[in-house]
Amino acid sequence: MADIKAVYVMTDLEGVAGIDDWDPRHREDAALVRGVRDREEMARLLTGEVVAACEGLQAAGVEEILVNDAHGAGRTILVELVERVSYNDR
Repeated sequence: MADIKAVYVMTDLEGVAGIDDWDPRHREDAALVRGVRDREEMARLLTGEVVAACEGLQAAGVEEILVNDAHGAGRTILVELVERVSYNDR
């Protein structure tokens, strides 16, 4: 098997383990504490899965990983929690 040195990862909020709602911003309680906390939990779960995938790819020898957050405007991944993975911010 050829060595893979670069990987493109496209992710979306739907499909993340533990997510059972499309997006709490569209619910009646979106601006209330519950809606805001649900959104934060969704972002935390997505970020955890992305970090785990990147760590696994790096452990397998992948040198370059480009992650595309494809949920809405692409602001769902909590970049402050991605510090464990080395990355090049272009």
